[in-house]
Amino acid sequence: MSKALSFMTLVLVVAMTLTGCQKKEEAEEAPEMATLTNEQVVQAIEDYIAGNLSADSTFAVEDALEKRSRNLKLDYVHTTVHHTDDGKYYACADMTEGAQKLDLDFYVVAEDGKPEVTEVVIHKVDDIVRK
Repeated sequence: MSKALSFMTLVLVVAMTLTGCQKKEEAEEAPEMATLTNEQVVQAIEDYIAGNLSADSTFAVEDALEKRSRNLKLDYVHTTVHHTDDGKYYACADMTEGAQKLDLDFYVVAEDGKPEVTEVVIHKVDDIVRK
């Protein structure tokens, strides 16, 4: 009985060691998400807006709720950057269309270590949150 108990203990220790090694290897193989600084995210948003201005210096965005295109003028990009659990960053930009004030959220991801705007969402119109 003593030999059987010793053998079972040995098997258990070996199994725990191998399992621990496999988990460690899996963790080491998992790709790390690239991190961006707030400055990189804000600069990417400013560059995206500047690169997508029309001839009249407006930024066009589709308003899915009103089913129309809006031509907006940039006031400023907020320097506060938020981070989502799935690796996205976002910051707000205040824009206007005539007398209307809009708050747009620009989502940014790290593509090959460089920031890239992937989504633009109208968050507020005249301080009323969109759903």
